[in-house]
Amino acid sequence: ALPISSTAEDILLVTKDVIREFADDGVKYLELRSTPREVNSTGMTKKSYVVAILEGIKQCKEESLDIDVRLLLAVDRRGGPEVAKDTVKLAEDFLLSSDGVVLGLDLSGDPTVGHGRDYVEILGEARRRGLKLALHISEIPDQKAETQLLLHLPPDRIGHGTFLSSATGSSPEMEEYVKQHRIPLRSEEH
Repeated sequence: ALPISSTAEDILLVTKDVIREFADDGVKYLELRSTPREVNSTGMTKKSYVVAILEGIKQCKEESLDIDVRLLLAVDRRGGPEVAKDTVKLAEDFLLSSDGVVLGLDLSGDPTVGHGRDYVEILGEARRRGLKLALHISEIPDQKAETQLLLHLPPDRIGHGTFLSSATGSSPEMEEYVKQHRIPLRSEEH
């Protein structure tokens, strides 16, 4: 059996449902983040996956929903640097063709997989090409070296950052760096 979102049409419908739910809740600005994926058995490519999300956003806008929706393409650490490069290229292509809907990238996924150094060059290049960066860092303890490395890109926003505070074992310098550079932290409810 295929997963529920195995075709571009499925992705379009799910995207519209999600946007409508947030609009119904009174949300005025929504950033969707999603890892592009392909399903060979249905012919869905990573590109058609993103196109389907963008079409869902466009259709909701045409319905005059009172919500501004943007998209971050997620780089899942479990995919490794080569997949990250492909996602960056996809994001770059859509940054130019989506009329500002695709904003950039979100580095996320299992924080115990790989190391941030594997992504610094890739993300730095993405930043130089105009993509915004949301980075999930300091999600677990004992990631000081990785956090310092990724902070110096710098990110436009930090996801989680649970262990960024000196009170949770991080260095006061990292906490001060985030404050000085006014890097927003996004906390999430799951």
